[in-house]
Amino acid sequence: MGSGEVNLMAIRNILGEIDVPFSLEAGTLLFVLRDDKLDPTDTDIAVNHEGMEKILKHEELFDAYGFRRHKLFTHPSGLASELSLIRDGNKVDIFVKEFRGDKAWSLSFNDEAPRERYYIPHVYPARHFRSYGKVKFRGLEWNIPYEAEDYLTTVYGDWRTPDPNWLWWRDPKCIDYDWKIE
Repeated sequence: MGSGEVNLMAIRNILGEIDVPFSLEAGTLLFVLRDDKLDPTDTDIAVNHEGMEKILKHEELFDAYGFRRHKLFTHPSGLASELSLIRDGNKVDIFVKEFRGDKAWSLSFNDEAPRERYYIPHVYPARHFRSYGKVKFRGLEWNIPYEAEDYLTTVYGDWRTPDPNWLWWRDPKCIDYDWKIE
C-alpha cells in the first residue's frame, strides 16, 4: 500500500471517530475512478462546514496519527475553508463545500498567486454534494460525489485522458472568478 493510501486510510479512521462524513474529491476521485490508484503525494477530500468545525475541534486526533497542520486557509467571510495536513511529506487537503441554491462551491487557495487570484472559486451543480454515490476501492466502500463522472467532467473536461500539463490553480473547468463570495 502506497503512502497516499496509508494517509487516506488514517483520515478515514479519524473522521470515523469524530463522525464526519466525507467524500473523495478532485484528483483523488479522478485517480480512483480512472486508474484504480491514488496520487502518492496528495489526497483530496470534501466535507461540509459542520464537518470542518468538528475537524478543527479534534486536531489532536490528527496529531496522534502523525499529521500536522500544514496550512489552514479561510476566506475573510468565514466561508469555504481548506485545511492542508501533512504526514511523511505527503499532503491531505480537506475542502469545505458551501451551498447556494442549485450550486455548490468551494475555494482553493493559491498563496503564491497575485492577490486577485489568491482565492480560486470552484462552482459545481449542488446535486454532486447533496448526497453521495459510492465506489469500492481497496476492499472498502467510499463516498464519492453523486453522479461522479459528470462531476469530474465539470472539473476536468476530458478526465479520462491524462494531461501532463494540467495545473490545479489554472485548469479546472469549474473555476469561476465571477462567482460572488458573500
